[in-house]
Amino acid sequence: MSDIASSMLTGGVIVGACSLVTVLCYWLFGDSHRPYNREIKSILEPTYAYYPLSVETALVNALESGDEKALANIKRQPKPELALVRYSDKAERIYYSQLTRVEGNKYIPLTEIIINKTK
Repeated sequence: MSDIASSMLTGGVIVGACSLVTVLCYWLFGDSHRPYNREIKSILEPTYAYYPLSVETALVNALESGDEKALANIKRQPKPELALVRYSDKAERIYYSQLTRVEGNKYIPLTEIIINKTK
């Protein structure tokens, strides 16, 4: 076998080994780009709901009091003026919520992150 072929084979083995280690680490340690809640041992998924500017006070009151029924009764709209960004697990046992104002592609925070436990 020539030196070039041997070098190419060695390089291929090194690239393959690095790829295998990367896949194994991802599989073992998980996705570090999604938030994880240690208390309920679950990955949190984001949801976005859009509202008109006129309901800002009602949204803040519902979020701060943890009133999910009042929040569900506030009328949404497709045009993003206010965005309610929420992270929760699939069973919806906990919510991390933040109300933001939408300006172009930017989300400007209007509230702190509010944690609501439902179950």
